[in-house]
Amino acid sequence: MTDMALFGQWVKSQRLAMGVRQKDFAKQVYCAAVTLRKIEAGDLRPSSDLARIIVEQFGLPPQEQSEMIRLARERSANEL
Repeated sequence: MTDMALFGQWVKSQRLAMGVRQKDFAKQVYCAAVTLRKIEAGDLRPSSDLARIIVEQFGLPPQEQSEMIRLARERSANEL
């Protein structure tokens, strides 16, 4: 499993724990619902800015935010 997929699964689980629908969360983070759907499926790596906005929505401490953004942006070996 790629880091991108792990990030997507994490986003989905956090969003569901908050009880927010995908399309509503997409509006909160200023992206299209299809973009969020692809991120959660592990099919799309978010930009650094979008990853930061998403992570901030979950209220993580700054150090954890940095780690999650790194996870979202990291390329897997087969993408190099």
